[in-house]
Amino acid sequence: MPQLICATKPNGIANDPDTQVLTQAIIQIAQHFDMLIVAEGVEQQADVDMLTAMGADCLQGYYFDAPSIRPDWLFDGGKGAVKAGMRA
Repeated sequence: MPQLICATKPNGIANDPDTQVLTQAIIQIAQHFDMLIVAEGVEQQADVDMLTAMGADCLQGYYFDAPSIRPDWLFDGGKGAVKAGMRA
């Protein structure tokens, strides 16, 4: 499945009607082509709610966690055991 990373800046989308219109159009086009939609730059609960309602498949941004080279969720219990067969 092809992937589309949303090209708009969703941070603050809940309070920006112009960004809402543009983002909804991009999501609709991506859905038409059966693409996986990833919205980046999510920083507020209101943006999570709006992007989810619009149909974004995945969200990422500071609302969830700061960027990391070695994210905590990748490792099992902080002991260095890597999940899903991935190696550090």
